[in-house]
Amino acid sequence: MNPRQLAVTILVRVEEEDAFAQDLLDRALENPRLLPADRRLVAELVYGSIRHRLTLDSILERFSKTRLDRLDYPVLEILRTAVYQVVFLDRIPPAAAVNEAVQLTKAMHFKSAGGFVNAVLRNAMRDIEERAAETAADPRSAVFRRPESWCNFRSEIFPSPEKSPAEFVACAYSHPAWLVERWLKRYGSEGTATLCRADNEVPGITARVNSLKTTAVDLLAKFSEAGVWAEPGNQPNAIRLPSHVRVDELPGFGEGLFVVQDESAMLVAQFLGPKPGQKVLDLCAAPGGKTTHLAELMRDQGEIVAMDLSAERVKMIEENCRRLGITSVQTVTADAARPEGLPESLRGGFDAVLLDAPCSNTGVLARRPEARWRLSPEAISECAARQGVLLRAALSGARPGATVVYSTCAIEPEENEMVLRTVLAETPGLRLEEEKLVLPRTSAGGGYMARMRT
Repeated sequence: MNPRQLAVTILVRVEEEDAFAQDLLDRALENPRLLPADRRLVAELVYGSIRHRLTLDSILERFSKTRLDRLDYPVLEILRTAVYQVVFLDRIPPAAAVNEAVQLTKAMHFKSAGGFVNAVLRNAMRDIEERAAETAADPRSAVFRRPESWCNFRSEIFPSPEKSPAEFVACAYSHPAWLVERWLKRYGSEGTATLCRADNEVPGITARVNSLKTTAVDLLAKFSEAGVWAEPGNQPNAIRLPSHVRVDELPGFGEGLFVVQDESAMLVAQFLGPKPGQKVLDLCAAPGGKTTHLAELMRDQGEIVAMDLSAERVKMIEENCRRLGITSVQTVTADAARPEGLPESLRGGFDAVLLDAPCSNTGVLARRPEARWRLSPEAISECAARQGVLLRAALSGARPGATVVYSTCAIEPEENEMVLRTVLAETPGLRLEEEKLVLPRTSAGGGYMARMRT
């Protein structure tokens, strides 16, 4: 099986079917005909091409005499994956990447485009002055690969950062220009570039140790014995793993010794601070990462009601609880944003309530790379409106004196502070205790948390 063809096929489906790359990859990589090295290459090409799409297109537009929107979409994805290999991947010789792209064009029944693909890629390859330079020769012609590594072209690839700062950052770091404009106003040029670079990092996998069954020291030892590289993370019971490992094949997975969860997501349950014996409501709970973390912090003592509107996703919560050996969680399938609010049985009786609201995902674009291309200013407004409804529902589940945490994995004020301020202003007696905005960084995503007292 040709890994490059599989990658292109997945990329075409992501675009044409509005599908999620992770879902398509998970299914495709189960194929036993794929060697481990080929699995890694497929994932690298899919995620890399999505993350760096605008940068790759900027390069292609410079060397293609045909507008990109006039190309057959599979041909465009072949070009993107080839340029990605040439510019970003050291282990693949550029000439080999070009030759493979030409052969793939023919194999996918676009034989007449083979010469065009060859010409565009060879023109781009010949224009490279230094593939892995320590510094950028000129910001308009230098592609950031990783810290202290730039691919310097002779030709200008990007707009002038002085004349068009938003367009420059958007093209150089592959983010929508409208989103870059927003971030420039809040974080400035360097802060925005730092955010975009973090979004383009390949995130590793983080395991949260199931403290009900083991310790971080013991699980690290288990990974070491199995020859799996691992190291402690920044959060308690966090262990970092390589991005390419198959989680379900790791030692301890079947026994429920850990669950996969981003380090920034681990902050949320700790921020709520549930106690053993309490009654806790977790809204929008699927797939259950925060739910199971709450149970571990409570020593599996008390009652947690985990609610989600999707019956299929509620099953994921139940499966995670079974694997981890958690018994304090009961699930409810219902929509917290329905006009009549929470089901009557869930109103007013909880000591602590967690609402991790659906959002634009602008704090976790490294893990959800296609999200950046599907976002719009209108979508952020729609998220904010729904989040306000959900927060009011969450408050209706809290008893007097209860703790309520509102969180998102977005970094947009409309979805965070502005939602909170609106609800605080209309809710007598509700008091804000603390709020935090965590910006994405190379080792973890970002998001927002606010803790209130009813």
